[in-house]
Amino acid sequence: MDIITMLEDAKPGIKYQIMYDQNGISFPITLIVGNTQGKTLLLSAGVHGCEYASIQCAQELGREIMPESVSGTIIIVHIANLSGFENRLPELVAEDRKNLNRVFPGNPAGSMAERLAYSLTLMQEKSDFYVDMHGGDLHESMYPFVCVPGVADAHFVAAASKARHACSGPGRVRSQPPSGVSHSVPADG
Repeated sequence: MDIITMLEDAKPGIKYQIMYDQNGISFPITLIVGNTQGKTLLLSAGVHGCEYASIQCAQELGREIMPESVSGTIIIVHIANLSGFENRLPELVAEDRKNLNRVFPGNPAGSMAERLAYSLTLMQEKSDFYVDMHGGDLHESMYPFVCVPGVADAHFVAAASKARHACSGPGRVRSQPPSGVSHSVPADG
């Protein structure tokens, strides 16, 4: 089932745990539909397959969040880069050796990484807010920070800045998004 149909057919007050399988790619998703209407939040983890902290966080959120505590919809992509995770491959998608985070918005007829990016882009387009959780790949040591777009429509920048101030992490970075990146790359500011 494609994500658009899945969102349109989802019933209020239900949590779905499925394996998204479309266009030759697959990854685990939890879809939580609240009892009341509201915004749609997309959370993704495992864009880099060895970012274990974000993957564990996504799995725990998928288990712990109940529909009765939600207004709107939450889409949780547990491991976007499943082949990178299965092969313990830092940064890259196993099938094409591309960095998934560098091929957005993707291509439905492209390589594996490009098709994964395209599927995530479709989900982003159906979401009101997107949080791409990273955790430092196998070879990285990361300082906690929140990265928000610095270049976008004014209402997106304002909403992202408001959300960033609600986060308790010590680092808050406004960024300049280069092309082909799902969120943004940190820049000074």
